[in-house]
Amino acid sequence: MANYGMLVLFSVIVAIGQIQAAGYNTEPQLVEFGTFAAADTTCYIMKIFKGQKSPVILNFNNPSGKVINYIKVEAQNNNRKAGITADITNGAIGQAFVSVRIMEGRGKSTFNGDVFVQMNCLV
Repeated sequence: MANYGMLVLFSVIVAIGQIQAAGYNTEPQLVEFGTFAAADTTCYIMKIFKGQKSPVILNFNNPSGKVINYIKVEAQNNNRKAGITADITNGAIGQAFVSVRIMEGRGKSTFNGDVFVQMNCLV
């Protein structure tokens, strides 16, 4: 009987792996850097369109010199196959300059859905 239980457990694990391999995304729909503060002002907005080549590297140097306090990168497609990864490649939260690399979460060469980027700066 113990072998039967292990076989069932193994079958469930294999089935879950096949569901993920069939295209269900495990990447997040939202990536955030910093801390959101309602008093901050939006200083940069960009839309990456579905079908656009991935990765996209955004370089933002705030002309007012105010520091970037929060960055939100959000996939707008609620489809399970859409997800994103993002990282800061240059600069940092708390500086007036930042470079952010945004990639289609499944490693595809184009974005599977629209992606919105918003940066908020200190007032």
